[in-house]
Amino acid sequence: MTSRQPPAPLPPLPVRVRPRNGEMLSSYVRRLARANHLKPSYLHLLLRPTPVNCIQASRLAALSGRPAWTLAQALAGLAMEPGSDPLQLVHTRLPWPPPRWPAPAITPARPLMDTWLSEHPALTPLQIWKRLIDDHDVDITYGTVAQYTARHRPSGYA
Repeated sequence: MTSRQPPAPLPPLPVRVRPRNGEMLSSYVRRLARANHLKPSYLHLLLRPTPVNCIQASRLAALSGRPAWTLAQALAGLAMEPGSDPLQLVHTRLPWPPPRWPAPAITPARPLMDTWLSEHPALTPLQIWKRLIDDHDVDITYGTVAQYTARHRPSGYA
């Protein structure tokens, strides 16, 4: 039996993108991907072990070529965990309800997903999520897409 080894450290991407102060994490990942001619969904999957998990901030720091503390200061939704390794960043809860909260992420994606599910009912949630992220720049999580497709998929398809 072989033991699981930690993933190899990632080299920084060629184009280093500076995070904007107060920028959302998903926006920064999208800009970083586009600047390096990558699909945003590919970079999202590279930064997290599965589409459902949160982005691993240590991997983001390595890929972006920026120190973890810089990312924690600039990106909204990331903060340093007290008393932890500086590379271990955790998501923080934003104030609820936030002032002038934008419309739910599913709102712009709903008509697209309904069309795709009616035309191609065999599409998987991962395929739909990748299309939304890459082709339509919709800021949506994989979990939201998976829940929506499970509820709105035509009968007879799993």
